Parts: sequence; C-alpha cells; structure tokens
Amino acid sequence: MSAQKNMADPFASDPSRVDADDASPGGVVVRQRTRIAVQALQLPLDRNWTVAQLRDGKQRLAQTAAKQQLRVLEPPLATLLANPAVDPPEEWSWQLLQPVSGRVQVDALDEDISVGRTHGGTFVQATTTEGLAGLDRLYEHLFRDYLPRYKHRLTRPCIYHRATDGVEGDDPNGLLLVVFVPVMLSLVRGELGPSVSAAAAE
Repeated sequence: MSAQKNMADPFASDPSRVDADDASPGGVVVRQRTRIAVQALQLPLDRNWTVAQLRDGKQRLAQTAAKQQLRVLEPPLATLLANPAVDPPEEWSWQLLQPVSGRVQVDALDEDISVGRTHGGTFVQATTTEGLAGLDRLYEHLFRDYLPRYKHRLTRPCIYHRATDGVEGDDPNGLLLVVFVPVMLSLVRGELGPSVSAAAAE
C-alpha cells in the first residue's frame, strides 16, 4: 500500500466548541479539536530549525514510510517539547513526527529516526499566517487569554505545528502554521506562569 493513500486526519472537529468568533485583535481564530493517539516516526529538529530542514525531514520520513509500506495518517507535525508560557526558548526542543499505521521495522530505520507516538485528547487549534515570527504572539494569545478564559490549562509540554503552506520556499515567516495545543479543564487560578514575552526575556 502506498504511504500516501487514504490519508486521514486524526484531528477531528468537536461540534460542541467551535469558537469561530473568538479572535484576538490580530484575528487569531481558535477552535477545539479532539484526536486519537497514534504511532509516529520521529526525527529530531534543531532548536532553531529552518524551512529547508523541515522540508528535508518531511521528505525523509515520507520515504521511510513508503519504504516500509506504512500508511501515512496525516501531514507531519513539528512538535515543540516545552511549555512556551514558562520555559525560555533556549530550553525548547523540537521533533518532527510523521503519524503512521502499520508494523514498523525498527532495525531498518536510520540511526536518527525512531518510533514514538502522538498524544490523544482535547486540543485547541489556532493558525498563524506569519510563520515562525507569529508563534510568540499566537502563544501569548492562547496562554494568557484563551486558556484562562475557558478555564483550561496545558495538559503536557507537547505542542503540534502543521505547516500547510510555504514549505517549498525558504522564508520561515512565509509558513502557514496550524498549531494544536493539548488542554484540560482547570479551576485553579494563576498556574499558567509568566507571559511568553517575559519568559523569553529571562
């Protein structure tokens, strides 16, 4: 079976929460999604990764999936393994995840490619058309405004980013990024930490 056939998105819209009118002054629209946990091929990304590295990683994971006859479930996800509301950028780490199904032959993988998984549960989804330069403003809106307003908090320091446009170029600020933040209900006030800008300045 081709790795590109029957691609299905594990992110599904939750009809109970579509906050289409919930936008920041910059026009950030937030929606609530759910997803299932799935197996994924994973590849480390540099902390300051470039569009070229993203494109190369995407091609390598696609080639690996095709070689092993795995089913690709969705486009790859650049995954931030940090909480941008409290962790300074110099402590952030990134991975590129390619969700797949099928039996992975671990012994046949390249040394820097491994098998992991994406997490399931509830996520909020938001989009920035400003690429990597727009992420700080997007994180600020989500962590300082949206999540407290709806009494949500970050479930785990694992934030998914899907590049839906701009990957063929080289401008990091030309990417169209869809961001998925895992959340859970919280009634505890004041636990989200300092602002993203304050954390980045430390």
